Amino acid sequence: MAGAHAEAGRGPLAEVRLREQVVFVFRTGHGAQSAQARASTASAALTAAAKLEQTEVRIVPSGAAAVLYVGESPIAQLYEDDAHAAGDTSLEVHAAGIAAKVRQALQAERTRTLVADTVFAISLVIFLGLVTLFILRKSGEVARRVRMQLEERPERVTGLRVYSYQLLGPGSARLALLVLVNAGKWLLRGAVLYGYLVVVTTLFGPTRAFAERLTNWMVAPVSELVGRLAASLPVLVVVLFAIAVVWLLLRLTALFFESVAQGETESEWVRRDLAEALSVLVRIAIVVLALVFAAPIVTGQASGAFANVGSHLLLALALGSAPILASAGLGAVIVFRRHVRLGDQIEFGRANGTVEHFGLIDLLVVSNHGEPIRVPYFLALVSPLKITSGTAVHVTLMVDPNASQVEVLGTLRQCVAKISEEARVSLVELAGNGARYELSAPTSQGNTKERLLLEASEALRRAGIRLVGASADGERRP
Repeated sequence: MAGAHAEAGRGPLAEVRLREQVVFVFRTGHGAQSAQARASTASAALTAAAKLEQTEVRIVPSGAAAVLYVGESPIAQLYEDDAHAAGDTSLEVHAAGIAAKVRQALQAERTRTLVADTVFAISLVIFLGLVTLFILRKSGEVARRVRMQLEERPERVTGLRVYSYQLLGPGSARLALLVLVNAGKWLLRGAVLYGYLVVVTTLFGPTRAFAERLTNWMVAPVSELVGRLAASLPVLVVVLFAIAVVWLLLRLTALFFESVAQGETESEWVRRDLAEALSVLVRIAIVVLALVFAAPIVTGQASGAFANVGSHLLLALALGSAPILASAGLGAVIVFRRHVRLGDQIEFGRANGTVEHFGLIDLLVVSNHGEPIRVPYFLALVSPLKITSGTAVHVTLMVDPNASQVEVLGTLRQCVAKISEEARVSLVELAGNGARYELSAPTSQGNTKERLLLEASEALRRAGIRLVGASADGERRP
């Protein structure tokens, strides 16, 4: 009971708080300051020091007082009266106890702040992730709707015109819009993912350094590019003018050859059926020549980027023409060394039939069904050339001209197919005295000629078709 009276005699307790936590108390005032005023000042100083993340707690003697510091911030001044009121034996003991309580409170506050920040960061990561997924999904939906609108209502895109000059036709404009929509979708997705990654990595201490490196990696090249563009602005204007001239030349060339292909313009040196292919070749040549010869003059750099692009294009054309040159070289070997002759039955890749013509880079093979097949010689590098027969038997039949020649051709093809898969039938002549058909088959057997005549005459008899005459040429190389 006496202890309670003594505590009551010391006056009301003034609590020094850090947020809602009571750290220590003042039991007495000092000078003109009451205990409550001292506690209020100490609470404000301690809260400010905690926000600055100052953790060092120390006691500095100052005359008759002991000053409590957190970092570089003074928190409170302690006196002998405070030690006596608290029941401590000395000011040093009292100040050490107060310092221990402050350290414990600051540690608890740091832990609470860390937990709160971590929970907030995780919640923000989840929320931003949902927003990012929503944007990614919406961008795909918007791009899909635009594509559907362009496909379902193509008439809404009328092309791009400057006054009366059409820069882009409706089809090209629709294609350009589709490309822009698709590119915009992926650019938006990339920007959103990049922003999400930067924000998420800055929320956590261990990953903030990675966020800084990522930002520098993305921003530094862009800033350098902008600086280089600003420095080369005069040259850029000249280059843009040159590009406009080349583009206009390409457009005029395309319009000329298109007019020739449609028969609107007559030209002695351009055939109508070759105009489209020649247009592509001429425009490629214009671009290559402009990059190789005009670019160094315009930019003033003999080995600049445009000149290098032209050189690379020439190299690409050379590499691209390698199969054609290889095909021509192989063809020269095959043709001039007489590996294959006209009329030979060959298997070349998937082509199977009779050799009808030798070209510069390919040969013409007529299949057993009369279908022409052009086979490039370059195929000999990856597929064997098999000569199934070098000689063939040829039989000529004269059939009633009043009969259905479609039925005759089908009947004869069915009958020769029984003799050989490589046999063929062709209608050679249709005259008043009869329709002349030529049947040929490889001499895989000695009685091929006899079988051709017998099978053909018997098939025509069964079909009710009158045979006017027949003859056989024997075995030969056409």
